[in-house]
Amino acid sequence: MREEFKCPILHFFYLSPKSLCILRLSAVGDVCHALAVVQHIQRHWPQTKLTWIVGKTEMGLLSGIEGVELVPYDKKSGWKGVWNLWMFF
Repeated sequence: MREEFKCPILHFFYLSPKSLCILRLSAVGDVCHALAVVQHIQRHWPQTKLTWIVGKTEMGLLSGIEGVELVPYDKKSGWKGVWNLWMFF
């Protein structure tokens, strides 16, 4: 095992996942800050498929991001909305 992979946690970050789902539903400011993280992930792991579950309001702000599949979620939908998300994936 190479020196840098002795810690199993660090090993995870050297391997790119096939897909990654990000969940940030509301708080427009938080979503804007999370965008920088998403863009960093895109640069670090360009082959990773990114899916971002966002609130309906934030969906409009993020709709122009390339390479990210946006899934709108209405928190008011309750368990039905959770079920719809489950069926989506």
